Amino acid sequence: MLLVSGRGGRLLLPADTSAHVEPEIAQAAGDVAPLVLVAPHHGSKTASNEDYLRALHPLFAIASNGYRNRFHHPAPVIVARYQSLGIPLLSTPGTGAVSIVFPFNAVPRISAEERIRQTHYWREH
Repeated sequence: MLLVSGRGGRLLLPADTSAHVEPEIAQAAGDVAPLVLVAPHHGSKTASNEDYLRALHPLFAIASNGYRNRFHHPAPVIVARYQSLGIPLLSTPGTGAVSIVFPFNAVPRISAEERIRQTHYWREH
């Protein structure tokens, strides 16, 4: 787990953790500033427990995974869980790289999604 904190908010990168360690992570992360979450274990159905998400109450989350990945991450049950809790969940196959700004006088926000910014990013111009 890596928690990056600054005046403008926090970014939690829990890596490939699963539900059994999520209570410890939520306790360690605390509740001191707005939080952006990288979905644990790429949005696997073995992570993102409802209590964990409620404790962290992230502004939004990002599931970092590959296009048409063989594990089908993020799992539909996990996508539904984030939706039911009102947590926007971005998935990198749809967004591409996501840029986030953490202004010191406002909440963190998404500043760019590469697939929207540059639809055919693999082509040279």
